[in-house]
Amino acid sequence: MQQRVGNWVMTCVGLSLLLAGCASGGPSGRTPVRDGGPDSGADTGTPSCTVDSDCVDDGVFCNGGFICTDGSCVETPPPSCGDGVGCTRDECLTSTDECQNTPVDTSCPSGTTCFVGVGCQVAPPCEFDSDCGGDGVFCNGEEICLAASCTSPGTRDCDDANNCTIDECVEGDAACAHTPADFLNDALNCGPTGENDCVVCADPDPAQVNMAPACVTGACGLACQDGFADADSDPANGCECALGVMDDLPEMGFEDANCDGIDGDISVAIFVAPPPLGDDAADGSMATPVATVARGIELASTRTRKEIYVAMGTYAETVSLVDGVSIYGGYDAADGWSRARDNRSEIQGGETAVRGDGLFDDLEIQLMAITAANATTPGASSYGVRVTSSTATVTLTSDTIRSGNGGPGSAGASGSGGANGTAGGRGGNGCDGCS
Repeated sequence: MQQRVGNWVMTCVGLSLLLAGCASGGPSGRTPVRDGGPDSGADTGTPSCTVDSDCVDDGVFCNGGFICTDGSCVETPPPSCGDGVGCTRDECLTSTDECQNTPVDTSCPSGTTCFVGVGCQVAPPCEFDSDCGGDGVFCNGEEICLAASCTSPGTRDCDDANNCTIDECVEGDAACAHTPADFLNDALNCGPTGENDCVVCADPDPAQVNMAPACVTGACGLACQDGFADADSDPANGCECALGVMDDLPEMGFEDANCDGIDGDISVAIFVAPPPLGDDAADGSMATPVATVARGIELASTRTRKEIYVAMGTYAETVSLVDGVSIYGGYDAADGWSRARDNRSEIQGGETAVRGDGLFDDLEIQLMAITAANATTPGASSYGVRVTSSTATVTLTSDTIRSGNGGPGSAGASGSGGANGTAGGRGGNGCDGCS
C-alpha cells in the first residue's frame, strides 16, 4: 500500500528520461503529443503544438494538464485543493478526480473539534465513546471520547495490504478506494508486476543535479528534470545542460550549453571539413560540410549569426576575412563534431595566410593553426595574420600563428672608384757583388 495525499502525486511528473530503452514523457507516463504521436518538436525544432487541444496528457485530474505555450506543451500545476481551513487535510483523489477536505481534530487545540469550512470549535462533551454520535465525516475515522471531548483520529485506515494500489478514503462514497498504480511508470509505486511488489524509487545523490527518481518499465532509475538534459551522458554529475539556451558560442571550455551535442550551435553554423567529407558544392550543414574555409566564410556571410566550424585537417588556401564572420577550429568531424585542443585545424596560406582589410564588424579566430609561406619577392614580408584599414576588433584566441621567412634583400649599388695611391719612396744605390 502506498497512500498519497495532496500534491505528492506530482513529484515525478514531466521528466525527460535518461535510461536507455525507456518511453518518453517521464516517470508518470505523461507524454504530451501532437496529432496522435510523440512530441517531436523538442528534437526537430518544429512546434509541438499550436493550440491547447494539441497537447494530450494522461487524463488524470490530480496530475494537472498541459497548455500550448510558444509552440511547446507546458505542464500546468496540479490542483491545490486547499480550502483555507488549517485543520483539514486537503487532498486530490485519484480514484474520483476530485478534491477532498477532511477535518482532522488532532490538528486543533485540546477541547476543540475541526469542522469543514469553519475550523476549530469547542468539542461536544462526553463521558463514554457511546456518547459521541459521530461528526458525520467518514474519512476522519470513528469518534471516541478523549479527555471528556468527542474527538476523531483524523484518518480512516484504508490499507489493503497491497503496495501497488493507491489507497484513498472517498468521503462522497463513505468508502475506501483502491486504485491500481501505474506500476511500470510511477516512481512512487514502481514494480515489475504490480502484484504487491512496488517500491518508492530513491532520490538521486546531491551530485546528480537536476535529476529526480523515475520508474521505467517497472524498474527504478533516474531522470532529468523538465528543461534539463545530460549533455555528457554521465549520470554521475546529473543533468548539467539547460534546454532552451539560445546563444551557445564556441569557447575554450568546450561546453555544450544548448544541448545540441556540440560546442556551438548546429542550427546557425557553416561546417568545413577536408575532402572527401567536405565538398564546396555542399550546403555547409553538419552532415554535408564544405571543403574550404573560404567557401565557409562565403556562406556564413549571408547569415544573421556568422560562424564557421572547421574540422581538424589541413587547408591549403589563403583566407580573406569578411565582416563579422568568426572562424572556430578544433572540431573532429569523424566523432560527431566533438571539439578538443589537440584537434589541429590548420590554414597553410601564401605570404599572407589570413588577411583582412576594411573590416567594420567584430569577429574571432579561435583554436586555429595558421602558417604563412616564405616570401619570395625581394624585400617582401611574410604574415600569418594581417589586418589593415579596419575599425573592427579581431580577437585571436588560442591560435598558433607562424609567419615564413622574409624575402631576400635586393643587390647593393656598385661601389665608387678607389683614390690614387701615394708616390713610391726613393730607391737606394745599387750594389753589384757587394758582400
